[in-house]
Amino acid sequence: MRELSEDMMMLANEIGLTEELIQDGVEQTLGIAEDKGLDLSKNVLVGFDMNGPMTATWDASLRPRPGVPKGVLTLHGIPKTILSGWDITTIENFLYNKMGFQDMKNFHMVGELGAVYKYEGEIIEPNPVPEEDVIKLWHNIFEGAAKKNLKIAVQGNVSSSVGDIYMEGESPSRGNLRGHFLVKNRDVSTRDIYNSLGDGFEYKDEKIEFESTDENVKKLHEVLSRKYTLQPLRFGERGRKIYFWRDKNDREDFDLRDMEKIARKIIPDEWEIDPNNDYCVDFKRKGIEIDKEYTANLLARSIFQHEDYVITNVGDKPGDMLKGENTINYPQFGTKAYAYCKKEGIPHIPVVHAGDYSMILAEAIRISKGG
Repeated sequence: MRELSEDMMMLANEIGLTEELIQDGVEQTLGIAEDKGLDLSKNVLVGFDMNGPMTATWDASLRPRPGVPKGVLTLHGIPKTILSGWDITTIENFLYNKMGFQDMKNFHMVGELGAVYKYEGEIIEPNPVPEEDVIKLWHNIFEGAAKKNLKIAVQGNVSSSVGDIYMEGESPSRGNLRGHFLVKNRDVSTRDIYNSLGDGFEYKDEKIEFESTDENVKKLHEVLSRKYTLQPLRFGERGRKIYFWRDKNDREDFDLRDMEKIARKIIPDEWEIDPNNDYCVDFKRKGIEIDKEYTANLLARSIFQHEDYVITNVGDKPGDMLKGENTINYPQFGTKAYAYCKKEGIPHIPVVHAGDYSMILAEAIRISKGG
C-alpha cells in the first residue's frame, strides 16, 4: 500500500478518520482508474452532492458535517463543482458562508438537479421548457395546496425544467426551513407579500385572495421564488378562489409519507418527483435531457475545452452516481447510492462523507502526478 503524505495522515487523525480508510480509498481509486483507462494526473472535475456528503439531509440550515471543510481544502487548485438539487443562490451561500471558502476560483456550481450551471459568472440553463408547461405546473400546485389546506414554501429555482417545494417543513424538527439563511432573522408578514403582488390579488381578513388565472399564477410563482424565497405559506380555498397567509406553525400530524402522497397528486404526471428527508420534494420535467451528470459534462467541456477529462462524484442517492466511462463514483456507506452501486455492479469507492472523499482524491491525484 502506498504511504499517505504526512499532512494527510495528520488531517485524518484530526478529523476523526483513520489512515487505513484513506489509504484503502486511494488504492481503490487508482485501481478503478487503471481498469477504466482514466488519467488522474490532469483534467479531473471533482463533484459534490451537498445534502448527505457535505451536510445533513434533514436540516435546511445547511451546517457542514464536522471535518468536511478541512477535507475539501486538500483539493487545492483542482477544479470542483457542487452537483445539487439546491438553487445557485443557496449553493453560493453554503460554500462562501457555511463552508468558509473565500477563494471560489476553482469551485463551480451545477444546481437544480442539473437544470442550470454557473460558469465564469453566468448562469446557464441548457434545456428550458415552454412557459405554458410551467404555468400549468404551478396551477396544479397552488390549487392542490389550497384543497389540502397545506403549507408550502417555494425554492428559488431559476430554471423552467426543475422545481422544489417544502411542505409543513419550517420547524427545527421538520426540515428547519427557518434555519435557512434566506428565512432566518427575516420576519415576513402576509401584508409584505401582498404589497409585492399588485393587481389580481386582494388582502382580506389578514389573508391574500386571488383567482387562479394564468397571469396570477405566474405572478405569484415569480414573487415566491424570487423575492420571498422559501417563505412558508398556508393555502386554502373559498369557493372558486384561493387564499393564503403566512403561517409559522407546521401540522405536526403531517409526515414524509403524507408529503410524497400529496406530491403525487398535486404535481402533474409530466413531472418526475424526488422526495427528500427535509420535507421538500424536487420535481423535474420528464422527457428533458437533464440530470447532474449531463450538465457536469457541459461544465467540464467549458473548463477543459477539447481535452479529455474525468468526473468524480460523492452522493447518497442513486441519482448522484455517474454512468459514463470517464467517471468514478463514491457513494456514502449505508445509503441508497451504496446499495445501488452494489446491486448494479458499478465500480465504486464507499466513503464516510465529503471529507474523506476529498482526501482520497487529493492523494490519488498527487500519486498519479508522480508526487
